[in-house]
Amino acid sequence: MKLENKIILGLTISVFVLLVQNQEALAERVIVNEQGDNPACRSAKSCFLPSNMVIQQGQDVTWHNADSSIHSIITQSQQFGSSGIISSGNILPGESYSHRFDETGYVNYYCVLHPWMQGLVVVE
Repeated sequence: MKLENKIILGLTISVFVLLVQNQEALAERVIVNEQGDNPACRSAKSCFLPSNMVIQQGQDVTWHNADSSIHSIITQSQQFGSSGIISSGNILPGESYSHRFDETGYVNYYCVLHPWMQGLVVVE
């Protein structure tokens, strides 16, 4: 194999590996709640699983309602829009809500209907 072909092959493989790694890094992350209507989950930090999540800028997070109650996710941060609030509206049992985090920072969130349900998304 000629040196030129080896270099081209090597570069092609390198680009492919970088693209695959980037796709994995930006894969959607899921937060599940199974027992949020029970205030006891707050002390166990199990209202949202996981309750704290670190993601990369540009990554999507999906909150999935595996509970039998309606939930609603609210985040407050000066970094998101003019109001600083992201609101899911009602998430019915079995439904999900997704949001892409395009800015870095710490984003605290909670359920409007069950305010003891709290979590944190760290966007790096």
